[in-house]
Amino acid sequence: GMELSVSFKDKKSRAEFSMTMGTAITVSDDDGSLTLTDMMGQKSYIKMSKADIEKEAKNNPEPKITYVEEKKAIAGYECKKALVEVKSQKGEMEKVTVWYCEKLPNNSGGKQMSKFKGLKGAPLEFESNQGPMKMKMTATKVSTAPVPDSQFKLSTEGYTEMKAEDLKKMQGGGK
Repeated sequence: GMELSVSFKDKKSRAEFSMTMGTAITVSDDDGSLTLTDMMGQKSYIKMSKADIEKEAKNNPEPKITYVEEKKAIAGYECKKALVEVKSQKGEMEKVTVWYCEKLPNNSGGKQMSKFKGLKGAPLEFESNQGPMKMKMTATKVSTAPVPDSQFKLSTEGYTEMKAEDLKKMQGGGK
């Protein structure tokens, strides 16, 4: 019951995550990121500067990637398998099985996609266990059509600012 749509243009990315309870949209570029969240009518936003993102990245080690000699087709593209080990938000090691396409660039920007930093192509499917839940995301379509600049402009009007520390506390990762 969840959908993730990701768009890229030059050094900009937009990730739109929708589920039953609401939506989250993150736009990232070289200067930082802006995330708008609307969960059950509660609208908030978080701005992160380039320095904030770099500081957070230092706290998370590079993912360990093991490439596996397996292939399958996803959304019409030949994909290869990799096993990725990365530290979760709660500091635990998370193991992710990912299928990636070498013909598509890996724009691993944004917090959710940073676990695929260094992967040899775009992740088109990934599966991980998050506590008792198992999460699997699979690309259903890939488009190479141009993305309009308007997709990377967000307005915070009607949203309340939230600090990154507040979000971590809500997710159980604060100190």
